Amino acid sequence: MRSTACTRRLPRPTASTSSPPKSSKPRASTPRPSLNTRKALGKNPNAVNLHYKLGRALLQQSHDPAALEQAKKEFEAELGLNPADAVAEYQVAQILGTQGQKADSAAHYERAAKLRPDFPEALIAVAKVRSEAKKYDEAVALLEARRQTPAPRRDRALQT
Repeated sequence: MRSTACTRRLPRPTASTSSPPKSSKPRASTPRPSLNTRKALGKNPNAVNLHYKLGRALLQQSHDPAALEQAKKEFEAELGLNPADAVAEYQVAQILGTQGQKADSAAHYERAAKLRPDFPEALIAVAKVRSEAKKYDEAVALLEARRQTPAPRRDRALQT
């Protein structure tokens, strides 16, 4: 199961990677996924999944408050086009939680879990919210019910 944190693996220092670069010229960077997604959104702002992809790209680049807010707007735009998108709902909940808006975050987790009962990350988040509210029996019942259902289908759910 993949974590929802956006991390990047860095190479371990070796003799070849620990020495300073031979050239002081900056490397030419390849276009970022967000640039391509922005271009596609410019052509068709109502295309399903493009706002989601841009939101994920923004989160992969930074977690500063401005980036979180922009990513949240993209996920909300995706929900405007596709209100049944449980993963976008979950992403909004994650951002709201990071911003300290626990009640709003909990509502989005609940909605994500209702939209996709086979979405383990959303169910775990709902169980955690219920546990924090000292509704332990509800949290355990939710997780027990999930344990007895078939494994989730693998689509774009939190794939980075």
